[in-house]
Amino acid sequence: MLRLAEQIKETLAAFAGIPRPPALIGGPALAAHQVIRATEDVVFLVDGEEAERLHDMFVGLGFICIHRSEDAANYVRRDERLDLLYAHRPIAQRLLKEAKSLDTAVGRLRVISVEGLIAFKLQGYVNESSRAWDLEDIRFVLRQHYASLNLTELREYFALFDRQELLDELFAQSPSPASDPLPEPALACDAGVPYRPPPAADPFERWLELMEVVEALCPQWPARAPSIGRDYRL
Repeated sequence: MLRLAEQIKETLAAFAGIPRPPALIGGPALAAHQVIRATEDVVFLVDGEEAERLHDMFVGLGFICIHRSEDAANYVRRDERLDLLYAHRPIAQRLLKEAKSLDTAVGRLRVISVEGLIAFKLQGYVNESSRAWDLEDIRFVLRQHYASLNLTELREYFALFDRQELLDELFAQSPSPASDPLPEPALACDAGVPYRPPPAADPFERWLELMEVVEALCPQWPARAPSIGRDYRL
């Protein structure tokens, strides 16, 4: 089985018994919202009160902590990477509480709302403007969910980061899916063009199929620097 899928399954098993189960917010979470791209990012939003317990748990599984703060932690094990964001502010706590449970090809997991996913992508981009893929992810999610987004909630998130003008620019660049179909995907690590799976398909199965090809081409993931953000507001 795909190593990335095994890692996610192992992580979900480790979360068993956590009073408030974590929610997926990294690149794979895009699949739950019908946007798929190649990514190795395994990122979960977790209850901040469980930070110490989860730290001990993942160190016990062989992960090495390369960064840890009040807001986030990065763990590595060989070429595997696991990132945790701690929910301790009201917005993140609410998004964690409201996350929906899904049965997927990697097991039952919780995924935050599309508005929440956009908010965390925005936070990542604000913390590190070189993360161009976060901005591209936001563009494609906006295009996919243009008609159903909670615009009031979304504008509150962009105002929180003083990026109201950016949201207006993104909306101007995001025609509806029907009028501007997404192109075919390109295969690349943390790159490529996102695309929408057919309505009847399990998006996580499609994402795993894509990642299986990527893993065959790139059997060892490149090392990444710790994500040391300093502007956490969610």
